[in-house]
Amino acid sequence: IVITELPQTEAYASSRKALTLIPAGILCLMIIAILLFRYTLTRLIIQPVNLLRSGAQQLGQGNLSHRIDIPRMDELGEVIAVFNAMAAELQKQTEELERRVADRTTALSQANASLINEVSERTAAEEKVRASLQEKEVLLKEIHHRVKNNLQIVSSLLNLQTDQVRDTNTLRALHDSRARVRSMALIHEKLYQSQSLANIDFGEYVQSLTTELFHSYQRGFARVKLNVQVDSVALDLDHAVSCGLILNELMTNALKYAFPDGKQGTIWVELRNIPERKLSLRVADDGAGIPSDLDITKTKTLGLQLVHSLVAQLDGKLELERSHGTAFEVTFEYS
Repeated sequence: IVITELPQTEAYASSRKALTLIPAGILCLMIIAILLFRYTLTRLIIQPVNLLRSGAQQLGQGNLSHRIDIPRMDELGEVIAVFNAMAAELQKQTEELERRVADRTTALSQANASLINEVSERTAAEEKVRASLQEKEVLLKEIHHRVKNNLQIVSSLLNLQTDQVRDTNTLRALHDSRARVRSMALIHEKLYQSQSLANIDFGEYVQSLTTELFHSYQRGFARVKLNVQVDSVALDLDHAVSCGLILNELMTNALKYAFPDGKQGTIWVELRNIPERKLSLRVADDGAGIPSDLDITKTKTLGLQLVHSLVAQLDGKLELERSHGTAFEVTFEYS
């Protein structure tokens, strides 16, 4: 047995040294472990996530050709692969959409050009039609003006003829014929003055014709009064001519025969719109009246024969009232 004695400081020197080195070693190990963890975290997670974030930004900016390099085929690598596949698919769809948009734009441009060309052609055609219509309108106005002038010439010739005739019946016939010609001339005059060559304001025509006939037959005497009440009615040429001649005959008969021997009285002329697009022309007087035994459908008087013929042309209806003087009413449809 060997017993050695050492000083206490020397005996515990190695233990104290170990106690000093162990914590330092542990600290170094911890630092190394932290550095390794950080490196692993950066390499395996943070770096791939940053790559994904950067790729998403590239896609958001429209760079559909951008792809992410796959560092390794782990979970994040699979995510990156899916991202790349999605970007490739999106790029294909975008290219197809751009192609379709380009094709549609080309088609729309062609259609637009065709439409512009068609509109231009239609505009040119409408201008030609408008010019043609204006030319025809001017021509029709000129025709109505010339017809009116020719009818006035006929009326003047008839008036001159009356200066050479002494027979009373012949004078009446010439005077009546002149009134009929004047009634037709007045229609053409109204058409010439009208804005529309298709229709005339027949109410205004009635006012003019009745006033002219009244002064023509009255010779300035005020023994008979005239009462005219009309609605505004637009009639075409055919209806206006027939109705105007009817009015001329009925008005002439009232002026010639209703008030013999200078008797006084009143003549009423009414033009009314009635339901179902019908027109009523009424000429009445409070004069001597028509004998009750006279059948107006069988009369040989030229005026009444003409009235019946014109009413038939209008597909109208003629009614006679004999209660207070005489009242003729003609009703017919018009468009």
